Amino acid sequence: MVSNRQIWRACMPLMLFMLFALQHSPGNAQVAGLRGIRKLAIDKLEVEPLAAARTLAITSLSTLAPNVACACSGCYVLPVKLLQFEGNRLNKAQVLLKWRTVNEFQNKGFEVQRSLGNTDGFVNVAFMPAQTNPAPVYDYELIDMNAYSSISYYRLKQVDFDGRYSFSEIVSVKGYTEIPTITVFPNPVMRELKAVLTLLQPGKATIIISDAAQKVLWQQQVILQAGINNISIPAAQWTGGVYLLQVLPEHGSKMVTRFVKL
Repeated sequence: MVSNRQIWRACMPLMLFMLFALQHSPGNAQVAGLRGIRKLAIDKLEVEPLAAARTLAITSLSTLAPNVACACSGCYVLPVKLLQFEGNRLNKAQVLLKWRTVNEFQNKGFEVQRSLGNTDGFVNVAFMPAQTNPAPVYDYELIDMNAYSSISYYRLKQVDFDGRYSFSEIVSVKGYTEIPTITVFPNPVMRELKAVLTLLQPGKATIIISDAAQKVLWQQQVILQAGINNISIPAAQWTGGVYLLQVLPEHGSKMVTRFVKL
């Protein structure tokens, strides 16, 4: 945090310059809205009429002190500067957010906001307090529990202790989608075939075994859960050859694979 003494020191060159300009400018010049200076303060200039008007034109001073800006209206601390903000999905249920800042003065912290599917409905999902130890840069990380299957949007709301705030740019994070899968083993098989089915939704399904001529040799209806399912299928009664295994779930697309019977 910048103290009043630091701000005063930063603004002192500007104050002295203004006094010098008023005392040495031509007597017949026109003052742009100023008739004189009665008292200097950190946050304002108070003026009163002088005998002769003088012109005073002050442009911006860019390097009076680090992170401090001065103008005729006073001195103020520059806001937090965000160098980086990114989001990446770690797994089905977690999104990692990372950001880096510099120039943290009067920073209370960051509200992390999320909107699902579009950028119209941002809500607060977490608050990250500002770091208190002085450092050249500040790194932040946050894991958001988010299993949304489509695109999620994130932004930061940086909040000062005085209530002022600003928003970061918006970043997007892809959703997590699983693809239903089917795996069989051993392949080739002799006596019993194991099928591992991964589904997105629970429900009924029909499992069909057919030969190369598409003749149905075995069929069974089962109830499957969301996630991994293990199915055992007797295979000793079939002759050697290539067979087709189909899974027709109540919800989702058909899954097909082939196996060889010895």
